[in-house]
Amino acid sequence: MKKQSDFLFIVIPSFILILLWIIFTIFRSATSSTITETQTTLLQPISPNFDTSVIIMLSKRQKIVPSLNESITIIDPEQETQSQTASLSAPLTTDTTSSPSGILEGGAQ
Repeated sequence: MKKQSDFLFIVIPSFILILLWIIFTIFRSATSSTITETQTTLLQPISPNFDTSVIIMLSKRQKIVPSLNESITIIDPEQETQSQTASLSAPLTTDTTSSPSGILEGGAQ
């Protein structure tokens, strides 16, 4: 009988303590917010209306296909005045090329 009363003396207060702890945690979670006031003011609801006029405008846009046939040139600062007078339709070339390692070959480094 003594062992049973000692057991109940420990179990009942422990059960009450754990129950109060759970109730307090649920109450604290329900009353406190993790969203700051700044975030609350910045949050705006998304409009449920789908704007079809934007899709129609996008489908009517002109399609631009890039031309990858033009050559890219490297111009020295001394040749800058020549490049200002050069036509855009005629490709410019120089003898300075780069290797896969990035080191310039055939020109000043």
